[in-house]
Parts: sequence; C-alpha cells; structure tokens
Amino acid sequence: MLRNAALDRILSSALIFAHVFVTQVGRGIYAARDIELPGPIALIEYVVLLMLMGYWLELDSRKTRVMRVWDLGFFIFLAGPFVIAYYVLKTRGWGRGSLTILGFLTVYFAVYLGTLAVAN
Repeated sequence: MLRNAALDRILSSALIFAHVFVTQVGRGIYAARDIELPGPIALIEYVVLLMLMGYWLELDSRKTRVMRVWDLGFFIFLAGPFVIAYYVLKTRGWGRGSLTILGFLTVYFAVYLGTLAVAN
C-alpha cells in the first residue's frame, strides 16, 4: 500500500498531466477554428499550471530532501519551467530526468497537435 506522501506525489503529478491534457485540447480546438485564445484564460491556465508544479515541487522535495526555493510565488511564476526542469534533472539524474521532461513535453505537444489534426 502506498504511503500518504507517495500517494500525494502521484496525485499531484496526475493533476499536472490532467491539467496539461485539458488545456492543450482547448488550445487545439481554438487553433483549429482560427480563434485566438482569450487572454484571461491563457493567464489562468499558466497560473494554475505553475501552482500545481509548485505544489508538486513542495511534495517531491520532502522525499528527495533537496533544498528547495522558498520563494514559490513570483519566482516560480517567472522561472517555473526552468526551475522545475533543473530540479528534475538534479534529483533524478540525466537519464531518468531527461525521460521525465521528454515525457511531459511529448504529452504537452502531442495532445495539442492531435486535437488540432482531429478538429480540422
């Protein structure tokens, strides 16, 4: 049985991937219909993604015992993708970390392009 902390990390990862999936489907539909995504929606998507990543970073850093950035507010908003990528590579090594990042980017772009292709 999974411990509570492990379950929290899995659920936070699943939330990130679910958020990316849903937002990329929406973006693909908007792009297929040649409609610009409204600014407030894009901002909300970005803020929610960074909040989920910050939450995941908090939970994961407890397991890995790697010093984390204490300013998870504005710093994560500005440099979130770079901080998360660096953290994943640092804690998982180049092999496993690169695969994790590549998997995330594959989901990010494949869902968008797949939705775009289907909606056209």
